[in-house]
Amino acid sequence: MATFFARYPSFGHEPLQSSSTEFYRMCDFFGWERDDDERRYAHDGFKTALVRQFNAIYGTDASDIKSWILKGKFVNLVDLIDRHNSGGEVIQFSTLQELQDYTIANGKFFPKQSAYAGGILKFLLRDILG
Repeated sequence: MATFFARYPSFGHEPLQSSSTEFYRMCDFFGWERDDDERRYAHDGFKTALVRQFNAIYGTDASDIKSWILKGKFVNLVDLIDRHNSGGEVIQFSTLQELQDYTIANGKFFPKQSAYAGGILKFLLRDILG
């Protein structure tokens, strides 16, 4: 994630904060509205950075036994990345609905479609917006 935020050197990225929180703070810093081209471009880069960071931390090989630890669990994938970067807590939700509610309320969306998604991600991605 540091590589992504480094593309915006005038923004004071705080790496121990949530990646999503930092992205939204950066949008505010630059005054980007939701429909601004600059924000769309930055958001595309942010989504790619999330997927690449996940793959770097957790791998892409779905046949690796370590990858099955999270199978069948409801966790926010942005939180998984943030935990690795800052040591934050990852909440395990009992239901998909709880995960959906948390994700929407906190704006911690992980890109569902990505050319860089590895096998593990394909097992873990959930349909948040229905």
